[in-house]
Amino acid sequence: DEAMAFKFYLKAAEAGNLAAATNVGTDFGLGEGVEKDNQKSFKWLTIAANRGDEIAQNNLAHMYLHGLGVELSEGTAFYWYRRSAHQGYVHGQGALAWCYRFGHGVEPDMVLAYKWDIISFRAGNWWSLVSMIINWFYSTSEQRSEATRLADAWTPVLEDKLP
Repeated sequence: DEAMAFKFYLKAAEAGNLAAATNVGTDFGLGEGVEKDNQKSFKWLTIAANRGDEIAQNNLAHMYLHGLGVELSEGTAFYWYRRSAHQGYVHGQGALAWCYRFGHGVEPDMVLAYKWDIISFRAGNWWSLVSMIINWFYSTSEQRSEATRLADAWTPVLEDKLP
């Protein structure tokens, strides 16, 4: 029962549980087990994102990118997607590739878009394969080679070590 699960998550989040805060924020954003409320979603995701939760960072970035419960800000969305991606969250990596591909909050960069698609795909995100195929037609072989080199050298970074 989603409503019952939400109540338990909310109690845990109020007690300081980081994963529960992420779940509460996500549930408010999706309306799962509780009435949809983007402002409450934003509140809980911000708490969890600021404490380093990579899923919350990804979901908060989505809110900024689409102006859900907060003023639209591509730059802030990029900031949070980048933090999520660097910690190894596969969906944050795919979203960061999208930001680089289309210039959401950053100058477009096909090398970095392709790099993050490779990293995300290697971690199991099949949507990144679709993106890689599309990006193939918009990049040069030199760009793809450089992106592959960068992806091969990449390792996740702990939240407190992010630049």
